[in-house]
Amino acid sequence: MTTLPGGPLAPFSSLSPVTFAQGGSFGRPRACIKLDKRIYPLRRFSITKNAHGATNIADFTLSYNGNPDWTDQLFRGIESGNADQPVYAEIWAGFPSNPGPTPSLDGLSRRFYGVLDIYNPEDMDSTTFHLRSIASPLTTDRITSQVQNYTTVQFLQNICAPYKIPVVVDPALTQPFTLARVYASEFMIGLKQLIKWDVGLKSSIFDDTDIWEDDGTLYYVHPWNVTSVMQSQPVGNSGHKNFDPLTIVYGRDILNFKPSHAPQFSRNIKVQIHTYSSKERLSAATRVMSVVGGLNVAQIIKYSTATPDWGTNGGTSTTYNDDGTVSQSKWSATGGSSSGSNAPISESGQEDYDEYIPNLSPTEVQALTMALWRQISQHEYQATFDLMVTPDRLPYLNIENRFIVDGYGMAKFNTEYWPRTMTETFDMATEPGGDEAQGWRVSIHAVNHTLPLG
Repeated sequence: MTTLPGGPLAPFSSLSPVTFAQGGSFGRPRACIKLDKRIYPLRRFSITKNAHGATNIADFTLSYNGNPDWTDQLFRGIESGNADQPVYAEIWAGFPSNPGPTPSLDGLSRRFYGVLDIYNPEDMDSTTFHLRSIASPLTTDRITSQVQNYTTVQFLQNICAPYKIPVVVDPALTQPFTLARVYASEFMIGLKQLIKWDVGLKSSIFDDTDIWEDDGTLYYVHPWNVTSVMQSQPVGNSGHKNFDPLTIVYGRDILNFKPSHAPQFSRNIKVQIHTYSSKERLSAATRVMSVVGGLNVAQIIKYSTATPDWGTNGGTSTTYNDDGTVSQSKWSATGGSSSGSNAPISESGQEDYDEYIPNLSPTEVQALTMALWRQISQHEYQATFDLMVTPDRLPYLNIENRFIVDGYGMAKFNTEYWPRTMTETFDMATEPGGDEAQGWRVSIHAVNHTLPLG
């Protein structure tokens, strides 16, 4: 029996042994929710993770009978002294060797870690709870800072520290960019009202890394090192994970397979080419004066450049005069409007490809954008496939893993896939005569290449 810090096990509805078919065999999976430090048995949950997983979400259902009054158990407010304490939630599931009638985490692995968003009682029958990723504040909170001389890794560690989110950085990333270099092409002075997750995404473009959250940890890793970095992580609450590619055979392992391919221009692909040049200004003034014997024509030419002073709200302008003299002046930009929002961002399914190339003409930018869009579309194959969760397959069902499809009738869809989203559903029959239990399934949407931002 698992011993919980902070209190005894909560009351629960009786857990009768449940057995249902899992792809031709019979499994006895079990699921529990650890909600506000107490354990409750689960008969249904749904988890959706994505490859840029600050937007991971989950929901689960608990019966009304035998469970606490949630308006008391989960209340947060000043009068209770816990106004600033989130309601933490962990979904656990697995195939325990000897499942009993008492809710326990023994033999289970943690499938989701997050915070309670909202719960909705349905009459006096059951209550549905909706969860958000532990990193979800990063997708809504904004940052205003004058400091840009620290690295992208330091920035991620700083923004994750208040939420106690560990950050795993690829050991091969030995020279991360500074934020000054990331935003230099836009002549931005400090970070003003920028969403923290957006800054992380833009930083990952320059460092050539993937950024995602899984099981309460933020990862910042080169795409080609994801497998090795994940294999080096210690075994934690999620149990043993296998990050070797899993081969799945059409007609044997795959319940449903829906592939797609765009021969020319895929609407799910967005290519942006950013070009820039130094901020320069050239001014010329011609002066004509009447003098004895005719006219005197004089021309004055000044050439100016503007450079931001990183870490401040200002910059330096340098002016070169045609008589050889040079002058400098300081300028500042302060004030302006401020705003706040709690509107979340979500996984759109769109793939964003951003390239930063200096000194291109508008015609060159347009031509290169169309060429890249066509090339990516022509070589990308997508697929959505459903699998049953079995004891042997469970360690492979991770958003960081890869899946090799074999046995499908169209050859080019038989390839290695990288997941973009993964939806895990646990569904047991709730009462005699009710809907048939669907068991424990996972639906994966994937593409045949390492992932871009999206």
